[in-house]
Amino acid sequence: MFLKRKSIVLLAGGLMLACVGLIGCKRKGSAIVSCTHIEKLETGLGLLNIPDVLVGNVIEIVPSTKKGSHKASIKLDSGDISVTAGNAVTDISHNSGLTITFSANIPGTATAALNSTLSDSMQLQLANSKRHQIDNPEPVLNRPDNLRLINGIFQNSLTGHRYLLVFGGNSADSVNFALKGGTTNRLTTTIPSVGSFELDVNYQCQGDLTTKAAAITASAANAAGNGKDLPTFFKVVEIIKNADGSISVTTFDGDIADYDLSSAVM
Repeated sequence: MFLKRKSIVLLAGGLMLACVGLIGCKRKGSAIVSCTHIEKLETGLGLLNIPDVLVGNVIEIVPSTKKGSHKASIKLDSGDISVTAGNAVTDISHNSGLTITFSANIPGTATAALNSTLSDSMQLQLANSKRHQIDNPEPVLNRPDNLRLINGIFQNSLTGHRYLLVFGGNSADSVNFALKGGTTNRLTTTIPSVGSFELDVNYQCQGDLTTKAAAITASAANAAGNGKDLPTFFKVVEIIKNADGSISVTTFDGDIADYDLSSAVM
């Protein structure tokens, strides 16, 4: 009987760098996920609500400077905003201000592929998630009071300025990073022509996210006391003034995460 050839290359300290011909061999290491810009954390449910915008706020954006600021708030009647059970998990956008670094024993030939795999494998888990949404924004915007407000905004608008309506979002008691379909923070994957890897993932920015989400939740409680909806993650649509003077909405063709919204709070 012939034994299968085994070859193991070790670094100082005994870390495994490469396995050749060894069945079941995985290169073990770690990955650190850090938040370089927590305010750009964007998900399938919307952008993290660092500016504390409310459902019904109108945000003025300037594409040339990538600045956004609060412009107005539309009048909402009872029943305009529906609140329903929300998603317990959501994907994270790749344009989310996250930085991934790997331990030194992970070869450079694998880092780009591992970065992509880990980015695709991360998600956020939301506790007690609720969806807050203006289900039919156009009829609401075309009511007399709101129509006068929006038409006045457009009449005094500067060239190139655009207007977004915060029409919905998701609230949550807490938000946590996790791997899809996993119960641990260990990612196992295989990169073709490179090898198999087992990575312990450390979400270094979980503390920052927890702090920010808790602050948003506190602001939401205050807003709710005044009959307002302040979601943890928010979504926008673009407001359009039609030739006949009516108002419609359309999908915003930009990325709200690209804008500095520090002045968007009311």
